[in-house]
Amino acid sequence: MGERPRTTTTPRPVPLVRALVGRHDVGTTGGHSADNRAYMPPDFLVAAEEAYGGTRLGREELDGELIEEVEGALWTRDLIKHCRVRVALDVVRVVVGVDPPVGSGPGTDARVDALLQASVVAVSVNDPPVAPIAGQCWIVGDAPSGTWAGQPRSLAVWTDDGWRMMAPLAGMVVWSAADGVFARFGGAAWSPGAMSSRGACWWGRARCRDATATDF
Repeated sequence: MGERPRTTTTPRPVPLVRALVGRHDVGTTGGHSADNRAYMPPDFLVAAEEAYGGTRLGREELDGELIEEVEGALWTRDLIKHCRVRVALDVVRVVVGVDPPVGSGPGTDARVDALLQASVVAVSVNDPPVAPIAGQCWIVGDAPSGTWAGQPRSLAVWTDDGWRMMAPLAGMVVWSAADGVFARFGGAAWSPGAMSSRGACWWGRARCRDATATDF
């Protein structure tokens, strides 16, 4: 209160703090918790640094840093701000992104990639390849052998931790590199060539047989 009101707070990127920092008539000053070590219990500073040092919370609480964005964020506040519109536009395409992977543990990234980037080396393969590369995927045939035994018509993706098998869902469509066509799972079997590539889309580009390409 008064002619020159003052306040102290942990600098978090909430609307009020961001608005105050951006005002021309507001002055800001900051400091580290360690700057007050002469007036704080030494054990507290040591414990706080051990618990939160190097973390986002520690940068805010201990270092007094105003962090505008989450480190590594795909969608920044500025990006969202510049994409805002006053009138809702007609939706012509819905794109769903998954990040981070929907799970944890060995092979999770590769399984998610295989489902989101549905491209396989070949369809109806019964024998596991001898020298697969991490990330490569195959559609298992009707009479699989070896490590694929008992997994007919599954998606088999090779990861750094070995084979990961995924059951397909009815209606799933993949691109077969060996055949140069799409294959669709009808619920009981895979049917190569059952879908035209006209208008087929994958992340970042939409390509058609007429060689046109459209960004989205």
